[in-house]
Amino acid sequence: MGDEVHALTDALGLPVRFIFTGGQAADITQAIRLMEGISTSALLVDKGYDVNQLLEWLQVRQIQAVIPPKSNRVEQRSCDW
Repeated sequence: MGDEVHALTDALGLPVRFIFTGGQAADITQAIRLMEGISTSALLVDKGYDVNQLLEWLQVRQIQAVIPPKSNRVEQRSCDW
């Protein structure tokens, strides 16, 4: 098992921050750590990040979540593309 790199990029895809973890760490486990201290108005990520804890964290900071909802989400929500 290798290590995993979790990365945050800017709107152009340029790296802003990296976190290295063990190979079994899911990307969502590092999302808030990657975002802490970053000034932005929106976060665009895939549906793997559709987790209430992250959505609430973003809402408190007035960061727009551009995250498609998972199909198995109990309470479906919209995504403003």
